[in-house]
Amino acid sequence: MNKDVYQDDASPAAKYEAKQLFQEAYQAQLAEDFEEAIELYKRSIKAYPTAEAHTFLGWVYSFQNRYDEAIEECLEAIRVDETLGNPYNDIGSYLLAKGDAYSSVRWFKRALYAPRYESYAFPHFNLGRIYETRKKYLEAARHYGKALEQQPGFSEAASGLHRMQALIWQSPPLNYSRFTIYDSRSWSSAGCHPPPHKQPPLPSLALPLSASRLFPSPQSHEW
Repeated sequence: MNKDVYQDDASPAAKYEAKQLFQEAYQAQLAEDFEEAIELYKRSIKAYPTAEAHTFLGWVYSFQNRYDEAIEECLEAIRVDETLGNPYNDIGSYLLAKGDAYSSVRWFKRALYAPRYESYAFPHFNLGRIYETRKKYLEAARHYGKALEQQPGFSEAASGLHRMQALIWQSPPLNYSRFTIYDSRSWSSAGCHPPPHKQPPLPSLALPLSASRLFPSPQSHEW
């Protein structure tokens, strides 16, 4: 936790209360009782503020399309603990939902440098989607490949990599040796084969997967 923002002088009892409230909030969130979840997350933050609680509160706001409030909670999470990667990726996701793909890129990139993160696959995947819509296919392929390296079972990333392979092969002249720079291992591990002749459609920029979905169980959080 960033002690410049919050002095960690809370009692063990306050930390325990915050943890219990966080777990109750998470269960309410899973039950889609969002108003109850919001209230419980706020109580958890009041008892003992954590980056996780702020990020999860923002996540619930996003279910209600309250993206500005969701972004504010993620910014607060970063103030509490700038090492946690989830709020950076989530800010990028919420900006995309608001139609601001340009501003989202820097937040996804910041997520990649966060030292405390359960999965870097999501920001790589999100960057791949953005570069794909910009027709920067080599960059998109690189990020889809990185997402697969981080999470080999990521089917959406594998599909994206296949699409990029098809598009790149249909765009001569091309130096095929460049593939080894971007994704040689990931392409082979994803089971990619020579692409079909028909060009696949580009995906829409719907709200990407939020990194909050890869948080561990609330019981495993550090308090």
